[in-house]
Amino acid sequence: MNEELASYKMSAMEEEKWNSFKKEIIDDCKKINIPDKLFNYVDDNLESKYYQHSCGYSEKKGYFKIDFGDRGSFVVDILEKDYEEARFAFLERILWSVSVEYECINRKKFEKKWNYKVDYDGRKHFFEYTIRSLNVIFPYKKLEEYISSFCEHMNRWFYIKHWDFNKENMEFEEISDSEEHSFKGLIRATLNNKKQITELDFGNKGKNSKIIIDGLVDKILEFDRCFAIKVKFEENNDKHINKDTKMDNILIYNYDGEFLWDVQSLTKCQDSFAQNIMVKDNNGYLRVNTSMGKNFCIDVNSKAVLEGTMTK
Repeated sequence: MNEELASYKMSAMEEEKWNSFKKEIIDDCKKINIPDKLFNYVDDNLESKYYQHSCGYSEKKGYFKIDFGDRGSFVVDILEKDYEEARFAFLERILWSVSVEYECINRKKFEKKWNYKVDYDGRKHFFEYTIRSLNVIFPYKKLEEYISSFCEHMNRWFYIKHWDFNKENMEFEEISDSEEHSFKGLIRATLNNKKQITELDFGNKGKNSKIIIDGLVDKILEFDRCFAIKVKFEENNDKHINKDTKMDNILIYNYDGEFLWDVQSLTKCQDSFAQNIMVKDNNGYLRVNTSMGKNFCIDVNSKAVLEGTMTK
């Protein structure tokens, strides 16, 4: 079917329908106010191009756009019988190209005005451009699933959901202090209504695929073979430490969700010693700095405090 549509010859009636459809798409793009210097993307997506793609209308199949693969394959990009669904699909493809170049052209200006807790992410601007533009033509409800997929992309590199889309302002806004990670392991955090982590999910099917957390997690830090979470306990789970204690601590897990050790029990710290622990990766070691000025290193492999590293 893909190859058939790639070389499909429309009848006079089909071509008339296709031309009418193209006219509406072009009118939509003018209504959206796509800049003249980027209007070439409209024609690029509506005209068949040799060895690139073929588009048109088939009475049997509907509105189509077939991409030509670089090794002779044919890939269905758009195939919709419903007029409005086809309209949305073609406009979305056009606006995707327009919005990416729009962000590239304006990147220096956007970077100067970037006033968020995380590093610059150009997707914020071209996602917003696409959403706002589509909303000129389609009701917001039609875009909700599309916006949801953009939210997933924006939050891909955060343990805790960091971005959400504000319908009133039609822009992405920060909703947490979560830091970006490098995705050495798949970890997702579940928050309660107080924005406290209640669960970490590792996405595997093993018995330790989920860890229940009973306190506010300040940070999640990644290392080569494990990750650390800094927890201020309110109520403690038996698998963490003594459930009668309430203090800050660093808990260490591997990427299978196996609990390895906690800094407090490892160093036999007292309450005051364990407060406000910070952990940094230092060439395979966990470097621990405490508010009491006592610092030490923990070997990731042996899980032991290294001799000679404890300072007063």
